[in-house]
Amino acid sequence: MNIVKNIFRNSTITYYEKRISAIGPSSKLTVANFLLSRLFIELILFIALLFIPKFGIIIAFISVLLFHNLYPYFLIDSNVSIRSSELYDEALIFFQMLKLSLNNTNDLRKSLEIVSQKLNNGFAKDFDKSLKKNKYNNSILLVFKDMENKNR
Repeated sequence: MNIVKNIFRNSTITYYEKRISAIGPSSKLTVANFLLSRLFIELILFIALLFIPKFGIIIAFISVLLFHNLYPYFLIDSNVSIRSSELYDEALIFFQMLKLSLNNTNDLRKSLEIVSQKLNNGFAKDFDKSLKKNKYNNSILLVFKDMENKNR
């Protein structure tokens, strides 16, 4: 991650961290892998197209610009749209299980912990991560705010 911080601005890193976190917890994509692979592919593409006779520099420049804008779309945005369609169904199951758990225990935090550990879907895993991150805070509101920020 140090290499990425030396090459790219912090605002770029945080921007792509937010976008990649919207894919969900099962994503193998990291910010470092994404940014470095995009950079290396752009360099190789530019060098390869630069040697085209006559208009090589123009073709190389335009193709690198197109690649720079389309690579995040295909790698991140398409997965986010798939995740958003799955998220509705996962949330319905999660909150139905939460309702059943609240009938047995009258503690919201304990019910959230039980349901997020027992269910095996992305929404429950996100809740589990948020609960573990805010384990020592007494406010359950921070968990919900964290979930709201993750799924925007």
